Amino acid sequence: MAVCLRKRFCAPGWELRARSGFTLVECLLLILIFGLSIWAIMSSAVAASNLETFGRMELGARTTAASLFEVLESFSPASLDANFGESVADAIALLGGSGDGLRGHTVAAVSVSSANGVRVIRLTLSSATKKAPLVVEKAINSYSEETVDDVVE
Repeated sequence: MAVCLRKRFCAPGWELRARSGFTLVECLLLILIFGLSIWAIMSSAVAASNLETFGRMELGARTTAASLFEVLESFSPASLDANFGESVADAIALLGGSGDGLRGHTVAAVSVSSANGVRVIRLTLSSATKKAPLVVEKAINSYSEETVDDVVE
């Protein structure tokens, strides 16, 4: 028996019968919604991975800068005044680096100012995998232990 789905186009004797199942439009909408939800989940997973990677690189650079500042503070102010560049190279070598590289970062150190017993040092750490370099400044004591007498009462 033939089936006619639209009544006005049916020939006499054909009956109108409903079909069970999904139409093509419903199936396409279902695929579209499912695809969009999978895309949203995957894009948020990629964004979370990128944030974790950036955070790990940022933490590594800040830890490296803090370690370098600690070593520079341990040097005598007289040796920092005499040859700042050599003191920085020694600090990098003490931390296990070579040349101007330390823990995957290229280190550039500049003594910004030295006045009133305070030396301001600016470290610039750049990495091949990080877009912008990390610039950190810290003020350290530049009074020489040899020239400043302790006050004992």
